[in-house]
Amino acid sequence: MAVWQFQLGMIPRLPVVARFGCIPKVLTPSETWDWTWEHQPPGDYRQIIESFTETYPSWSPGILMWGLENGNRIHVVIEDGRVIEASARLTLREFSMEFAVGIVALAKHCDWLLVLNGDTLSLPDQDALMTAVKESNAMKFVMNPISFLEGIASGKYLIE
Repeated sequence: MAVWQFQLGMIPRLPVVARFGCIPKVLTPSETWDWTWEHQPPGDYRQIIESFTETYPSWSPGILMWGLENGNRIHVVIEDGRVIEASARLTLREFSMEFAVGIVALAKHCDWLLVLNGDTLSLPDQDALMTAVKESNAMKFVMNPISFLEGIASGKYLIE
């Protein structure tokens, strides 16, 4: 992943609520577990994705991809015919609001939570996604690459 790309995960909402009784704001590493994905996305989730981006040829039969090699992209990992992982990345140097809106629509349609900044859980919400994007290291880099790199060197910024 390039420094100007914002990475996010998507996980089923129901197992999180079943485990915690609510949606925690942050999921610490000790609270993570194997997301067995008992709750599979609706059968038409691919059509939702293809409404805002194109299929990309995958290098693996177990990974479905949409988007561009060096741009906005969605990965869905399949095992034994079942979705076991979903993630996306947004390219901030050429930001596409259509792609960001599509990600939120996909997550809503599938009843998924967004995993932002590696550990923050959010209902699929455009404002929450845009806030996370605006506060990300990827956006700091895009806005001022030299200042961002100097910030890493000085310890002001941590690498995600």
